[in-house]
Amino acid sequence: MYLSRLVLNPQTRMVLLNLADPYQLHRMVMSGFPPVLSGDERVLFRLEAQRSDPPLFLLVQSHSQPDWTGLEQRGCLMRPAEVKTVELNPAVGDTFRFRLLANPTKRLGSKDPAAGKRVGLLREEEQAAWLQRKAQRHGFRLLDTQIAAVRQPDGWKEEGGKKHRLRHVGVRFDGLLEVLDAAAFTEAWAGGIGSGKGLGFGLLSLARMG
Repeated sequence: MYLSRLVLNPQTRMVLLNLADPYQLHRMVMSGFPPVLSGDERVLFRLEAQRSDPPLFLLVQSHSQPDWTGLEQRGCLMRPAEVKTVELNPAVGDTFRFRLLANPTKRLGSKDPAAGKRVGLLREEEQAAWLQRKAQRHGFRLLDTQIAAVRQPDGWKEEGGKKHRLRHVGVRFDGLLEVLDAAAFTEAWAGGIGSGKGLGFGLLSLARMG
C-alpha cells in the first residue's frame, strides 16, 4: 500500500477552486493515477487542516503507486510529494490510535415518504452508534473515541440540465481501538469505512501502540 502526503499551496488558483468543491478535489487526487485502474483499487484520501506547519495537506492511500509530478509542476504543492509504502499486518489483540473522517448516514425506512434515500446522521449519539456498528462489522473494538464535527464544502450535481446542491455530514473520529478479526480489519483499512469515499471520507489512519 502507498501513502502520500501532499502539502497544498493555498495561493494557487487551482487548489482554491478544488478546495471549494469536493468533486473537483477528487479529480485533483485522481490526476496522480492512470485513467483506468485495476478493479480492486480504492484510492482513499483525507484533507487535513491544522494550525501548525504545514497548515493544509492531503493524505492519499492507494494500492497503485501514484505520480504527483503534474501537481508539482502546476505549483499546487508547496514541497515535493512525500510517498512511502506501508504495511499493516495486524494480529488479534493489537491496539492502534486511529483517525477517521467519515460520512455517517442511514437509509430511510419504507414508512418514510423518501424511503430508500440516504441521509446524514446529525446527533452525536447517532454518530457514535454508527461507528460502533462499523467496528463490529470490520473486526475491531473501540476503546476510546472522540467525536468532532468537520464542516464540508457543498458539492454540486447536474441532473436534467439543473444543478443541485449536495451537502455531506463530516465527522472526525479519533481514539483507540483493538483488533478482534485481523482479516476483516485489514480489509476495512484497505477499502475504507462508510460512504462518500470518493469525496474524502473513509480513510482509516492508524498508529500502532506499544
